[in-house]
Amino acid sequence: MWKRLLRFSGFKLGLLLTLLFCLLELLSASGALRGMRTFEFLNDIENKVLDMKFRLRSGPMTDEERRAFQDRAHVVIVAVDEKSIRMKDLGLWPWPRVKTAELVENLVKCGAKVIGFDMVLAEPDISRAAPMIRAIRDEYEGSEGKDPDFSRFLETFQESVSGDVRMTKVLEASENVVLGYFFFTEEEEVRHLDKKDIIDVGMESIGFGTFSYVASAPGTSMKGYLPKALGVRANLPEFTDAVERYGFFNQVPENDGIYRRVPMVYSFVAEEDLEAFERGEKIPELFPSLSLQVLSSFFGHPVSLYVNTPDGEEVWEHFVGLFIGPIGPPTEEHIDVPVEAQGLFRVNYYGGARTFRHVSAGDVIHGQPEACRAIDGKVVVVGATTTGIYDLRPTPFESNFPGVEIHASVIENVITKNFLVRPYGIGIFETIAMLLVGLLFSWLLTRFRLTIGLVATFGCMALFTVADFFLLFSQGVQARIVLPTVQMLVLFMAIAVYRYATEERQKRETRRAFQFYLSKDVIDTVLQDDSKLMLGGERRELSVLFSDIRGFTSISEGLAPEALTALLNEYLTPMTELVFKYRGTLDKYMGDAIMAFYGAPVAFPDHPGAACRTALDMMEELARLRVGWRERGLPELDIGIGVNTGSMSVGNMGSVNRFDYTVMGDHVNLGSRLEGLNKQYGTHIIISQFTRDAVGDQFTCRELDSVAVKGKKEPVRIFEVAHRGPAVADRDSWIDRFELALRAYREQRWDEANAIFEELVASRDDATSKIFIQRCRDMKANPPGEDWDGVFKMLTK
Repeated sequence: MWKRLLRFSGFKLGLLLTLLFCLLELLSASGALRGMRTFEFLNDIENKVLDMKFRLRSGPMTDEERRAFQDRAHVVIVAVDEKSIRMKDLGLWPWPRVKTAELVENLVKCGAKVIGFDMVLAEPDISRAAPMIRAIRDEYEGSEGKDPDFSRFLETFQESVSGDVRMTKVLEASENVVLGYFFFTEEEEVRHLDKKDIIDVGMESIGFGTFSYVASAPGTSMKGYLPKALGVRANLPEFTDAVERYGFFNQVPENDGIYRRVPMVYSFVAEEDLEAFERGEKIPELFPSLSLQVLSSFFGHPVSLYVNTPDGEEVWEHFVGLFIGPIGPPTEEHIDVPVEAQGLFRVNYYGGARTFRHVSAGDVIHGQPEACRAIDGKVVVVGATTTGIYDLRPTPFESNFPGVEIHASVIENVITKNFLVRPYGIGIFETIAMLLVGLLFSWLLTRFRLTIGLVATFGCMALFTVADFFLLFSQGVQARIVLPTVQMLVLFMAIAVYRYATEERQKRETRRAFQFYLSKDVIDTVLQDDSKLMLGGERRELSVLFSDIRGFTSISEGLAPEALTALLNEYLTPMTELVFKYRGTLDKYMGDAIMAFYGAPVAFPDHPGAACRTALDMMEELARLRVGWRERGLPELDIGIGVNTGSMSVGNMGSVNRFDYTVMGDHVNLGSRLEGLNKQYGTHIIISQFTRDAVGDQFTCRELDSVAVKGKKEPVRIFEVAHRGPAVADRDSWIDRFELALRAYREQRWDEANAIFEELVASRDDATSKIFIQRCRDMKANPPGEDWDGVFKMLTK
């Protein structure tokens, strides 16, 4: 089979393109092309397709759908919104620190499970009361005759009005608050920072928290993998000391500016440790994201980064994993947080902005019962959504998406394990699928018409899309669909161009040459397998049809050559179309005669029925034509048709340089003789007993006679086709009468047969009965003898 396929140059072209696409897929899946323009271009398209699938999946949420999601979601957003800043005691952000402390106190009282801050408390309290009290106290402490009780009062009062002191005490009393901070990752950003903001100096301000690093291969290098932090905008040191967990809230867009993935881990190596790090002797400091730390608090377990690679190899980024659970290698108890290269987590967005429930921070501070009920038992992410400090990010759903909702989506994804992942090794399966599809398409596009290939291409693309949609949102598996789709389109276009330039041109010439005397099926078969153009034949069961115009010689003598040609063309055109209509093959025109056969080169079982239907339609079409000829004063043509079924030799017959696709054999000759018998019996359509047996009750037929045609010794029963379908009692009773007379004729009961034949002549003017009346008279006058078999011997053609 492969040798046969490889004969097609189009298949070779498809195979070459398929191998190139498979190689590109392998390199792309392995990350070998990361950073190259081709990879980034394909990746951007893949991301755009993913965005589209997000929108198709979710669509615009109704109010009922949004409320249902918010009720079952684990995360609530407490927003510094327009409503909050319009409250007289709050005003524009930043608020007095005492109000922020009240916010945390009330969140704890309302039963918040975890509280995460998507903001930095980096500056001292903006309230003026604390500095004024401090100045009074300093002035009083420096004066003479001070009262110790009053000094203690000033100290206590100073602490009570200091928002930072109160915030610190609130954080110390709360066990579920996670503070956020921001990393600087670009050299330009840290060039003008204060020294305290450089990360190796300011690490005390961000803490290390409950983050651990576990590697199965000691000394595994992390160089160039996790994003590197250079500077930090941290919370006040007293706040950092007051809580156990802190996390960065950096979010990094894709090349097109869309936020689809978020970093979960940042790394840092101090300058004094760089050489040891390069030697693989120093593990970098690792910092978890705000989302990870919130999840760590939610599940009550630390976060671990696990690397499973052979020692010394730098391909380990494909094996990296984030887990929430007991410190140590991951087990079934750990919660797997799937990340991609560079520790990025792909966000499975649930919808557009405000998909998660937003609660006004002002309502929480003022103790509104409805706000408190919305918070009870939920993970709370505190962030700003008001104009001016609104953290807007473009996402697959919309261009203005609250950044705080990205954190909420990540947290909800992990809690519900609603991930989007690319399982390890999926690139191998994608490559195998592309190889199989490429081979199938190369064969299909080479062997069949391009219209079929085009339908198959779009059908396969639709199938891939549906399968990808199912894998993505039912199984959470993110397959790559762009490259396979491009592969199918490129294969189709490349092979189509090749075929147009070579094969299709040749086939168009062949089709143009054959279309006037071969049916469409014959042409298609020949074009698909050019071996049929070789000399030779095969023995097959077929049906053959002959039709001839009666008295054509005398008609031709009465017409001018031009008129005769026009009349003949007017007759032959619709008759030929009827042959093609029933899948027949036009063998040849023999002057005014037509020869056609059925069942070759495209085999189909009901070729006897097709030939009979053609014959009946020819008679109907002839009746229609005769009306027009009569009106124009032209001769009204009449025809006879013969149909026979049997074993024939079919194929290309002739010489090496010139041949015809035709049929030969005794059954072909019999079909020709049957057509001539119509003149003897006064009929229009005669079929043999072989055709009659094959068509069954598809047609109503009457037996005419048993004849031995010239050139054949064995007699053949012949039948006239009356109409389609089985016999109808009233309408076709005359056929029973004729066959009754025929039986009496064969039994030499001449008077009985003659009486019935005369009855049929009187009632129907039946031409066949007239013939048998004369035979009965002749036979009665000259009896054939007791050994007569009832066969009528034809001495002429």
